[in-house]
Amino acid sequence: MRRTVDVVVCSAASTMFDERYDVAFATNTLGVEHVSDFVNNCTNIKLLLHVSTAYVSGERSGIIFENPFKMGETLNGKNDLNIKEERLVIQDRHRQLVPENADEEAISSAMKNFGLQRTIDGFIASYGKGRTSCFLSDPDKVLDLIPGDMVINAMILAMVAHMNKPYSRIIYHVGSPMSNPLSISSFRNCVIDYFIKHPLMSRQGSPIITTRDIKLLTSMNSFNRYVAIRYMIPLKGIQCANILLCQTFSAWCHDAERKIKIVLRLAELFKPYVLIHNIFDDANLNILNGIVTESIGAEKETFFLDVKSINWEDYFTYIHIPGLVKYALK
Repeated sequence: MRRTVDVVVCSAASTMFDERYDVAFATNTLGVEHVSDFVNNCTNIKLLLHVSTAYVSGERSGIIFENPFKMGETLNGKNDLNIKEERLVIQDRHRQLVPENADEEAISSAMKNFGLQRTIDGFIASYGKGRTSCFLSDPDKVLDLIPGDMVINAMILAMVAHMNKPYSRIIYHVGSPMSNPLSISSFRNCVIDYFIKHPLMSRQGSPIITTRDIKLLTSMNSFNRYVAIRYMIPLKGIQCANILLCQTFSAWCHDAERKIKIVLRLAELFKPYVLIHNIFDDANLNILNGIVTESIGAEKETFFLDVKSINWEDYFTYIHIPGLVKYALK
């Protein structure tokens, strides 16, 4: 096989809305290592197309240019790879399920929910269910979003441009911050407006009422303070009452404490992506789009890649959130 394979496409991402977190981690992160080992042993390789998240840039601010990384380079400039932190998160979640005697179906469901919590869709879902009234973020922070069909179009155009150039190492940022920025405050408004008009239904069949505003906490200090006042102090009171009531609410207290710890840990992991201001440059992508689309002529509309044409309000109202509700919030 290594002697005959000439093109390798590695999509280092699970496209399922509700993928198990441990499965997504094995695919999106560890899969890269396996692909690299395989391609390095292919004797007739003409093209390796690797799709990853632009957030491999880590905690850098400002304009992030389309430059390749060196092998083994870490995101934070330290010796320890951030991947170790992710491994610990998964291990902790698995350990929490063991005392509960969870079967494979329960573990799968728990890991899917955990994976959803760690994406922007997790925030949308939590708000729609009436469980979220705050979010850690700078309201002026620009989100990096792009519809999936444009990613596919960019992949095809890149393959056309780089066939027989296996060592070109060109990076393309397929995103929107530079060409069509969307701030978190605007995103928040889209989410609020959608669920006011299209509320989710409870198990009893009544509409779930959501808050008319989402409080944006702009620093870890303000976030920790909010969590302490809103959740941790009341929990301490309930724990004291639990002692007086002969541990009647021990299970509830343990579950609440576990959820608070998860929220605090996720906030630390999310911090670089919701507080640091960075813009992903897309100059290479625009050059690719211009050169290749001119050469393919009549097929130009098929491989549409005009990020500036996206109306974000329409996209969230008629495409993204309805899709999330239909396929993930079952």
